[in-house]
Amino acid sequence: MKLIPFLLKYCTKSVSNLFVLLFLIVSAISTAQNKAIKDTTSAKEDTLGKKDKNSLAVLDNYIAKMATEELKEGKLQLNNNRITQWQNNNFNLIISEIQKANFLLKEGVDYKNFTAELDLLIKLKDDSLEGITNKRDKKQTIRNLSTTYLLLQELSKRTDERLIVIDESNQSLSTFQRRLDSLTSNKKLYIVPLDSISKINYYQRFVFMSKDLKSVTVNIKNAQDSIQKLQVMGNLFKYSLKKDIAYINSERKAIYDNIKDFNKANIDKNHKDISFQENISYSFGKGMLVLIYYYVNYSHNIIIMMLFVIALIVFLKVLKRKYIDTNLYNDLQYPKQLFEHPVAASLVIVFTIYQFILQLPPFIFSSFLWMISAFALTFLLRKSVSKYWFRVWLVILLFAIVAVFDNLLLRYSVAEENFIVFMNISGFILGLFLLINSREQGRSFVEKTIFASVIVLIIFEIISFYYILTDQYNNAKMFMTNGFFTVIIAYLMVWTYYLIGDIKILSYYLKETDKERENLVLNPNKKTGVLTYVLLFVGWFILTSRNSYSFQTFTAPLKKAFYKPQTFGEFTFTYENIFVFFIVLFISGFLSSIVSFLTTETRTAIKNNRKSGVGSWLLLIKIAIISLGIVIAFASAGFPIDKLALVLSALGVGIGFGLQTVINDLVSGLIIAFEKPVNLDDVVEVGGQSGKMKSIGIRSSVISTWQGSDVIIPNGNLLNNNLINWTLGKSRRRIDFNLSVSKGTDLSLVDQVLNDILDNNDQILKTSHNSIQVINFNESTIDFVVKFWVEHFEIAMEVKSDVLKAIDIKFKEYKI
Repeated sequence: MKLIPFLLKYCTKSVSNLFVLLFLIVSAISTAQNKAIKDTTSAKEDTLGKKDKNSLAVLDNYIAKMATEELKEGKLQLNNNRITQWQNNNFNLIISEIQKANFLLKEGVDYKNFTAELDLLIKLKDDSLEGITNKRDKKQTIRNLSTTYLLLQELSKRTDERLIVIDESNQSLSTFQRRLDSLTSNKKLYIVPLDSISKINYYQRFVFMSKDLKSVTVNIKNAQDSIQKLQVMGNLFKYSLKKDIAYINSERKAIYDNIKDFNKANIDKNHKDISFQENISYSFGKGMLVLIYYYVNYSHNIIIMMLFVIALIVFLKVLKRKYIDTNLYNDLQYPKQLFEHPVAASLVIVFTIYQFILQLPPFIFSSFLWMISAFALTFLLRKSVSKYWFRVWLVILLFAIVAVFDNLLLRYSVAEENFIVFMNISGFILGLFLLINSREQGRSFVEKTIFASVIVLIIFEIISFYYILTDQYNNAKMFMTNGFFTVIIAYLMVWTYYLIGDIKILSYYLKETDKERENLVLNPNKKTGVLTYVLLFVGWFILTSRNSYSFQTFTAPLKKAFYKPQTFGEFTFTYENIFVFFIVLFISGFLSSIVSFLTTETRTAIKNNRKSGVGSWLLLIKIAIISLGIVIAFASAGFPIDKLALVLSALGVGIGFGLQTVINDLVSGLIIAFEKPVNLDDVVEVGGQSGKMKSIGIRSSVISTWQGSDVIIPNGNLLNNNLINWTLGKSRRRIDFNLSVSKGTDLSLVDQVLNDILDNNDQILKTSHNSIQVINFNESTIDFVVKFWVEHFEIAMEVKSDVLKAIDIKFKEYKI
């Protein structure tokens, strides 16, 4: 409004300004109108924008709400799926445990048989104690007490074994029950799925699982109740056995104390005597029970003993076959009882030695082994000794059989007492006869040992006769029987020593070459040192007295220390474990040597070009046997495998730094075993040494040179050096040598003479590769080269020598 008066005032001053005024007025009006329109449009736009923003906010809120609900539903569905999957897995685990438990319940402890066996063991114990604790008889004999003691020990061992089985079954059932409780105690198992189909499957599986679970739980509870009842019964019986064993030991000690008193009778004769038939029935019944339960408890040891017998029989048969194949058997100037009677020899060797390994065998079992060994020895002695000594052996065997029969009688009788007197007189007369006549038979190792045993026989029979006169029946019987047992044991141990020596000599003799055999003297009458006699004495003492109370009392502390657990840090061991460990290692090494010997050809002159079919595979066999032996040794010794791994790891570090050369040789030995670049009896040259491969070991190999020495070459050097093997593919060898004749000589004549010489030699192979060639013309001579092949490398030099000698003779004959 202030602008108009100003413009009027301004325009009145000049007419020219009138048009300017009009323009400005129109512009102002136009601007005002545009502004009004713009303001109206802006207001409309503001109203529409507010409406759009409100719509977007509502949409965002809706989407956010939908996303939250979907996320919750997805999480819930995922969680339900996981729970359903877990439930299915858990159901499967529960069903699996139920099936295992049912199988154990079905195939586990045989309650009826154990109860029946326990009743039998109780009856056997009561029967064996008749006259000892039940209706006690004052006529106690040391043989009856010792046999009853061994029988109760075997019954106790059998009871322990059955209780161990029962306890293991109880532990297994408890383990199954704990697993089932753990699997069914989880709360997730009882969450019902939301999905209708899953819910139906869940209910079905839950019902069936609950039914089976209830059934197996009841069965496990009943089984554990029955097992606990059996354990109580077994432990009560075991306690009664220990009490009876302690009582019998006290009775044995009382009789042992009486034995030391020379003037005290140990048999009360005021009671009624039993008949001879009753004594036999009672004694052999109890003896057979001891034998049966000893076999049941130690069947594994007896089976191993029989396997040793079979293995030794096979070894002797293979050894005989090797002698026959090398044409040495018929010309062998050495006793052949090993080859003629391999079964008898094996029985004598194994049964005699294995008695020292068996754990406290009863007398009936020991006498069984003695008699089998004695009858087997009879076959060996029939052609191996003079008629005099063979007849002596038959008489001693007869008396030993009678003494064994008498020692099996467990009850006292007057008839047996009179029989002991008869045996005393007979043994004394037999001993004197042998002493008088053995002076004319020489003094070999056998005769000396038998002579000493006969002296023991005479002394024991005199002592036994004195005890009979002083009414000391137990002492008299013990000395009478041990007198005859001494002679039979002496025979068995001496001939076992001889047979083992024969095996060693015959095996060593077979391995040598013909030239080496010429310097060997096969002498069965070997000199025997003092140590052998000491070992024989110790063996005799153990075999004749180990069932006595005094011997068991003396060795009890040693056995306790031998089996007592020792602790070294966290490792627990016994001396038994260490002994077993080294025994297994020794046996594995010995077996590898035996297998190596049996599977290789002998080192005799090869006429048929035969080579060993096993060859360097022997190295792998040795490694396999020794590796298996090491594993068994650690397992038998109870050495923990995890600690063994730590020890091997520590050794590996030391080996990596300090034993690189040794490892190189060991690995080279494996390469030789697999690639077989060299075999036994191959003719080789390595490192300037030439000769024949004598052996291929794990770390080193031995080459027997032509000069007679043995060169030990590490396997690493054997592979790294230039190894020349003359007999890798075949044993054939080509011989080349040069020959010169004077110029002017008829070359066709020379060629004919040389060809005739080669054709007439049977040791030269008739092949197209044999040739005679002119190689050089000198000023005064013409040089030839003669090439021919022989069957085997070993005869090459001999054939070459024969050919040269023949050439010299023929050239002189034809004046060449």
